[in-house]
Amino acid sequence: MNFRFSATAALALLAGCATTGKPPPSPAAADEKSPYEVAARPFFGGCEAEAEGQAGRTYACGAVDAWIINMGELEPGQALELGQRGAKEAMKGQMHAQPAKLKLAGKDGDAVAITNCPEAGDTCETGHIVAVQGPQGHTRFLGCAAKGQPAKAADVTRCRKMLDYFAQNGTPDGVELATLEEEFSQAPAPTLLSRTLEVPEGCEVKDSREGGGVIDCPNSMFFFAVVPQDENFQHGVDSALETMRARLPKVTGETRMPCILEDQPGTCARLDGESEGKPLRVYVGQAKLPDGRGLLASCLSTEASNEFPPVCNGVFAVPK
Repeated sequence: MNFRFSATAALALLAGCATTGKPPPSPAAADEKSPYEVAARPFFGGCEAEAEGQAGRTYACGAVDAWIINMGELEPGQALELGQRGAKEAMKGQMHAQPAKLKLAGKDGDAVAITNCPEAGDTCETGHIVAVQGPQGHTRFLGCAAKGQPAKAADVTRCRKMLDYFAQNGTPDGVELATLEEEFSQAPAPTLLSRTLEVPEGCEVKDSREGGGVIDCPNSMFFFAVVPQDENFQHGVDSALETMRARLPKVTGETRMPCILEDQPGTCARLDGESEGKPLRVYVGQAKLPDGRGLLASCLSTEASNEFPPVCNGVFAVPK
């Protein structure tokens, strides 16, 4: 798994920009009373399933929420690290995480125990995230959280059993998940606000959805996400830099600066480093849009130039 796709997956998780659409039809179950496989019904019965693009599904089950994402060839350790960063950004409030061990599908493995309490008076969430290797060498990123202050023991136990089912069987309703990379490869040209972005010759659209997209070229890459303006978004550049540093084999410099993103004043940072023996320059930035939402963007280039590559579509402008 190269740095480019690893970084793309990381930024997508950080921005919480997984596509949400209508769930694909589930295959016929043993009877028509439940959409879930018979073995899954004790844990998933009564849950509301929703597609998260083609690579993931979430299950809302009252006091319990669970999710599964097919991360493809990403190593389980990398998937868990990126998933933890993405969960931290997506969850409103103060998320606490600590290493843990879980026995899933008969095997002990690394996990992260999470506790998230939003604002005073709101319900806390307690659970685990974990990454396990499934069929065809694909990594499944799994999570489950029980609500309550504290969460009921029965809900915590249910979460563990849901994670174990995911690890052994995949989706409880029999839906086949594409990998993130497969999902990204089927995307049309993305639209940023009201304009369709140009895809330079030789480049590929890796992701395209309402409010987000990725265009990948041989020597450059552009990512953007339009997200709700909330407390967590204020740390978008910091979180993106932290993720990039973790993915880059060598970092040689970091610079912060004011900037313009899509004609709006913003905050940017430039990270210089090396990957696969080539120099690499990454700009990340955030800005508040006129409608109150936030724009998070990244422009990556391996060219020895101070100019932004064409793939970044003129979104960035920084002081010379």
